Amino acid sequence: DIIGEPGLLAEIELITATSDALATLGLEGCVIRVNDRRVLFGLLEHCGFPAATHDRALITVDKLDKIGASGVVEELRGSDAAAAEALGAVLAGIEPLLGEAEGGGIPLTRSAIESALPGAAENEGAAAGIENLSALGEALEGALPEGVTVRFDPTLVRGMGYYTGTIFEIAHPGSGS
Repeated sequence: DIIGEPGLLAEIELITATSDALATLGLEGCVIRVNDRRVLFGLLEHCGFPAATHDRALITVDKLDKIGASGVVEELRGSDAAAAEALGAVLAGIEPLLGEAEGGGIPLTRSAIESALPGAAENEGAAAGIENLSALGEALEGALPEGVTVRFDPTLVRGMGYYTGTIFEIAHPGSGS
């Protein structure tokens, strides 16, 4: 976690340093998957989940790569069937996008993020998160070494409650995790 840097500078430095290390190690095909907790909360609110259920819902969303969109909906249906169905529709639309772009994921641009998450930007927090992510994408454009890409992944939840803004992790095709 980063304390004391309210802007993007720290994230830019962390992501470029990480990508340089991956390239130096000779790892090709790495994807730095990025999300923002504010976008996640805005998406849940847009789907109709009460704020008190957000943390529990995100634990389930984090399982998307293991249980699929239908599994996520099934797990969440007990707390709020209508919200679970709305989220399921969004997730079903996102799943194919995560594998389409080079290296998987959605381009880190405002238009691509808003297209993947229709209606989420109506939430003030989500809009700020989308702004942050698109600015990060612009700053990183052309700054990453060959063989490393950065993509938006709206299903990335890792870290749970202690992250308040940008979150990221590295995926490699040779790794199962």
